[in-house]
Amino acid sequence: MKKEKQMTMNNEKQSAFKNILFVCTGNTCRSCMAEGFFNNSIKKDDFLKANYISSSAGILAWEGEPANADSTEVMASKYGIDISECKARRISNKIIEKSQLILTMTLEHKDFILSGYPNTASIIFTLKEYANFLDINRPAVFDSYGFDVEDPYNLEHEIYVKCAEEISGLVDKVIKRLTDNSKC
Repeated sequence: MKKEKQMTMNNEKQSAFKNILFVCTGNTCRSCMAEGFFNNSIKKDDFLKANYISSSAGILAWEGEPANADSTEVMASKYGIDISECKARRISNKIIEKSQLILTMTLEHKDFILSGYPNTASIIFTLKEYANFLDINRPAVFDSYGFDVEDPYNLEHEIYVKCAEEISGLVDKVIKRLTDNSKC
């Protein structure tokens, strides 16, 4: 009985957190980097640490595949963030149900999830949509790539560096939005 009560308390505590889900194709590059940046940032902020957790998944992920070596190296060498423990997970109903905010790397990922999970329409955005739409009264501003964070998979190392820089800036904007919204 005591063990059952403890499990219930742990589940209640965990459900108090808002889960942010980062999604890409294989869950080995972009979404792992976004999860790494977000989790690293929440360690530094008491409000975020007390209210948010993040995870990642891929729409075509091979379960258990490790984070891409170039992504892991860039995150460690340039940012001091270890994503080597990130293991690919394929998007599922269970993962979706645990998410209060879903941030995809491309419009295609967003559309894929919406086609299978139409009830996510109010909580799903591309990372760029959510990061750049800071003011509800001001339209989002997008670069020449539009809504997408381009996939560095199997490209030159420098592309991974640029991708990480872009994701870092976008995650910083997401965090700003989350902390600003908490002050309302």
